[in-house]
Amino acid sequence: MLLASTSYDDTIRIWKEDDDDWTCVADIAGHTGTVWGCDFETPSSAESEARLVSCSDDLTCIVWARVGSTGGFDRNAIPSTFRSDQLSEEWVKEATLPAAHSRTIYSIAWSPTSRRIASVGADGKLVIYSQKPNSTEWSIDQIIETSHGIYETNYVVWAAPRSDGKELILTGGDDGNVHIWQESSLDA
Repeated sequence: MLLASTSYDDTIRIWKEDDDDWTCVADIAGHTGTVWGCDFETPSSAESEARLVSCSDDLTCIVWARVGSTGGFDRNAIPSTFRSDQLSEEWVKEATLPAAHSRTIYSIAWSPTSRRIASVGADGKLVIYSQKPNSTEWSIDQIIETSHGIYETNYVVWAAPRSDGKELILTGGDDGNVHIWQESSLDA
């Protein structure tokens, strides 16, 4: 099991469970502003390498890929909650999503079914991205300019698909409302 944390120091840390504690196994740097949010991709198979998407105050959304692990746990060593030489993971920047936001990006979510990504931010936009087939390139599918009227939008999550298989996106904004967006038209 992996856990990711984001920080004011412009980094993402990856944590792995070790018995009854968590160990930092990676420190990912690449943003130039506070990293506000991240989300793991749901793996397509047990052999799939993990991927993570992050969003930042620097107006970028970055897709990261785990390219391997080194070492292993030494049960005779003193345990540590910080990354040790005993176990580490290497994460690399796979892609930067196309620029769409004009202000801080607060939240990002990866769809567990369609593999699309949604982001929201202080500019009020809801942006939907999709990966081009057999490529690491991404494109913008749709932009909703004012997803919460004049207010900032600060949270996004993909909901479980409806009974007809269509996806739903939920957003939360400074207006105190939660909006539910339907896949077919992304109208609230």
